[in-house]
Amino acid sequence: MKQFVLRRFEEIRASCATLPDRAVWRRCIRYYLVFAVCAGGIGIGSGLLRFEPIRSTPIAVILLAIYLLFSPAIVEEIVFRAALLPRNRGGLSRGALLVICTAALCLFVTSHAINGLYFRHVAVFLNPWFLLMAALLGATCIAIYLTSRSIWPGVVAHWLTVLIWIALLGGERLLERG
Repeated sequence: MKQFVLRRFEEIRASCATLPDRAVWRRCIRYYLVFAVCAGGIGIGSGLLRFEPIRSTPIAVILLAIYLLFSPAIVEEIVFRAALLPRNRGGLSRGALLVICTAALCLFVTSHAINGLYFRHVAVFLNPWFLLMAALLGATCIAIYLTSRSIWPGVVAHWLTVLIWIALLGGERLLERG
């Protein structure tokens, strides 16, 4: 057990220390653009997303962006990608990798529902359309992590998604509702 925990910490450290090259970043951007089109369509179609810029000072928006970089982006990418997913596939079969990725994705989506129920008391975190978009983001970040072996492209994708949602697409309003 001790070896397993030490190995996980080493993989987290390595994924934080890895900066992908340009070709990997381009592939990650393509994954993100597919996500953005799919999630955007779901969000607009369900009424969860609509152009509604945040009403704050520029300083408040900058502080929000910094806050969102750390939580949820960096924290959730470390917890749900680096800590749970294999950085090096090694001898893992595709089936085993699929099981691990599915479990990590289920934990990611479930954490949002638990957060809505018990901590933030925000109804949007229980909305099935929101959870579907969260699942798409989680799946995209998994693909990005497996491709890049780094948390940083996933952090950027996660951060941009949440920042755009809150600052431009009505997330601020949805997060205020209990």
